[in-house]
This record gives sequence, C-alpha cells and structure tokens, in this order.
Amino acid sequence: MQQGETFKLSRVILTSLLAALIVIPLVLAYKYKEILAVVLSDKTETEQLIAEAVSPVADRKVYISCEPISQSGNSDTTLTRGETPFIGRWATPVILLTEETCLSIDTFSNLTSKTDATTEQLQALITISHEAFHTTGVIQEDVAECYAVQRISDISRKLGATIEEAEQVQDRAVSLQRRTASDEYITSECRDNGPYDLDPARAGSFPY
Repeated sequence: MQQGETFKLSRVILTSLLAALIVIPLVLAYKYKEILAVVLSDKTETEQLIAEAVSPVADRKVYISCEPISQSGNSDTTLTRGETPFIGRWATPVILLTEETCLSIDTFSNLTSKTDATTEQLQALITISHEAFHTTGVIQEDVAECYAVQRISDISRKLGATIEEAEQVQDRAVSLQRRTASDEYITSECRDNGPYDLDPARAGSFPY
C-alpha cells in the first residue's frame, strides 16, 4: 500500500473513531434521560401496583411505565406488550408496558376469583414476570421466560390471589406459555432440577 493510500485510510479510521466518540455519549445520554424520566415521574395506582408485585421477584426496586417511551433497548417476548431497556449490557430497573398490559393486570387484581383470569390477563402476568427477570440482568429470552413461569404464583399472590388460586393461575399461565411461545422463548433446560430451576431443593415443584 502506497503512503498516500495509507494516509487516506488512517484519516477514515480517525474520522470514524471521532464520530463514535461523539455519537455514543449522546445516545447514552438520551437513554439515561429516558430512564430517569420514568424513575422520577409520578406513578399511577396501576403502575405502583405492578411495581410492588414484581419488585420482590426481581429483588430490586422496579419502576413501571404504562406508556412505553421507546421501542429501543432489549425487547422481550412481545414488543407490543412490554420491554426492559438495557444500556449496553446494563439492565435498567425500568419496565415499559403497554396500556393494555397494565389494564389486564389491573383488572386481574380486581377479580373476585383469580381463577377466572382471561387469556389476556394470563399473558400480562407472564409478561411482567418475564420483564422482572430482565431487570436483574438476564438477557436471554428463553432463560427469562423459564424464570418467569416459575414466579407467576408469587406475583399473583401480590395481586390478591389466595395460595390455591395462585397455584391454579400459574398452572394455566404455564399451559398458555407452552402452547403459544415461539422457539426463541423455549429451552430444553427449563425443567425440574435443571440449571434454571429457581427452587432445586423442592424436587417436583417445577411448574413444567
């Protein structure tokens, strides 16, 4: 390669690096601004309800927005239902949900008998449980989904279900998930005493 060509190539590389140094901080600043807006905003009763239901599952304080502010970041099972923004590989404590998902959770919490949950309500429970695990840093969709189905009963209890109702709701949610989930959200390792079993000491307790 001649000296002139080497100089041109060096200029191209330098220009690209400078552009990256300018653009990347701007993108990160924009993402941080979005996340901060959700964290600091006043919460509706439904947003607070969902946050209180999923925070114990995530083992961290989670912030809910029922009006997604973007479609960027790490998308989940159903981009139309919810997502957890990631900044790089850092999981934010924010879950963005559609109004429909939030409404389904709200109406579920008001059911006299939680075993009367509709398909939409069951899917909403799967979604918020799935997203709760994304906030812990789980990136893989199949792993987040495997964890999610194991905690539907816990979330149902937080939303007013009795122990018996919560177990039935979890069974129905698992059945729904197995019928409708795409391959991306299914792993053969999601099994009793498998690597993603959250309660390996309780043999036979796995929902699948």
